[in-house]
Amino acid sequence: MVSEDDSRRRLGSYSAAAWSPNVIFVALADGRQLAVAEPDGKLRWSITAPAKVADLVWAAPSGSRIAYRAGRELRVVEGTGAADRSVADAVAAVGPAWRPGAADDSGPYELAFVGRDGRIRLADPDDPAAEPVLGPSSVSASHLLWLDADRLAAIDRGRIVILDSRLRATERIPLPGGGEVTAADVAPEAGRIALARSESSYPPRSKLLLIRVGRNLDEVRSVFSIPGEYAGLSFSPDERWIAAGWPEADSWLMVKRRADLKTLDQVKVYKGLQRQFDPGGNSPGSLRPPRSWTGASGLSPRLRRPWRAGWRGSIAPRGSGPRYPAAACKASAGHAPAVARPARSARPA
Repeated sequence: MVSEDDSRRRLGSYSAAAWSPNVIFVALADGRQLAVAEPDGKLRWSITAPAKVADLVWAAPSGSRIAYRAGRELRVVEGTGAADRSVADAVAAVGPAWRPGAADDSGPYELAFVGRDGRIRLADPDDPAAEPVLGPSSVSASHLLWLDADRLAAIDRGRIVILDSRLRATERIPLPGGGEVTAADVAPEAGRIALARSESSYPPRSKLLLIRVGRNLDEVRSVFSIPGEYAGLSFSPDERWIAAGWPEADSWLMVKRRADLKTLDQVKVYKGLQRQFDPGGNSPGSLRPPRSWTGASGLSPRLRRPWRAGWRGSIAPRGSGPRYPAAACKASAGHAPAVARPARSARPA
């Protein structure tokens, strides 16, 4: 963690991290350990799960619960570290998705996940006696994203299936071409989904797709193509920018698309992240883009100077000026280099 005064603090070596919705705490995972830390690095609590922890997801917007996978088991723990319990004991390696709830923590809390049989389920972690709602047997998913409290997007290899709040299929959106979806994120206000999809080509390439999901109109656009694979996607708070990890180039891409989805507005490339985030490290690692941003707009299109990664939006270019988004990464956070031109191998799709 790097603060505004340039002081640095390593939170430790962790395999996963997730900001709380208010960006005040971070959940951390290392093997079977699940912990939550404060901005000053102080550990608030820690528990030991039955198996290796993955796919940390805070309930939004309240942040009062954390869902995670422990091996093949789906579990939920309170934001205070209390009441760690099992939700399902046979799940697929797909991240769960909290149905958007009330900010006042009034619930109800419902969690969508994929069972080991491939079927999507919707369960209430606070009522273990209740049977989960089952989705159609013909619909599975590699990614689950809630567009709003009434629409769940189930993303599979060749399509997106929109399910209602009781997991009934209401719409199917075909995706062009072939390949595996490797990353996804949602911009609920704009009704957009960003997908990273590998192409069946040699050398390997990946495409960034932007899908607008409307009540009466769906649109799929290819945004940007790179060699290799994307590692994670994240929309900025104003939903104008998409951050994407590019491990092969040790970079982050920041892509801005115009509102009509037809024109690529801006592309920024932040290079040398492994050196910046993990100086002296001897592991290549995989730096993913920020999963939680702070501030109204996130990354400013006018950003040209190094920015600092920290907590509570405490990121600003050197000297005075507006604040920029906080970044939670696998490696310890540090300075991002100045904006560079896109590499020649990266091109608009």
